[in-house]
Amino acid sequence: MNIVIAFHDNDIYSGATRSMFSLAESWHAKGNSIIALIPKNGQLKKAIEEKGISVIEIPHFKTRVNLSRGYIYQTITIFRGAISQLLLKIYSFLILSPMIRRAKTDILYSNTTATMVGYVLKKQTKIP
Repeated sequence: MNIVIAFHDNDIYSGATRSMFSLAESWHAKGNSIIALIPKNGQLKKAIEEKGISVIEIPHFKTRVNLSRGYIYQTITIFRGAISQLLLKIYSFLILSPMIRRAKTDILYSNTTATMVGYVLKKQTKIP
């Protein structure tokens, strides 16, 4: 089976990232073909490649808003998030979706809303 895993950060010690890394290791050990989509510039790339798993580094399209900060900060963050989502959809449509289709992906896995790359790819490619 061909599985693409969309990571939301590249910190190997982050809980969700560590969990997804463990899943990738397990699925790869069972003979599945794994491609990891990870944000650029982090320690996760090396750890994944050492396990023999393919890595594609992508820009990080952050969507999380910190509501405990002031109104102006929230407004700026929401605006940046909207621009980020637009860029994500364009990048995904032009670059990631064709790449995912060429890999004959069976499953696209993501476990976060910190970045919407998994959701956007699922919508664009119709891959479960």
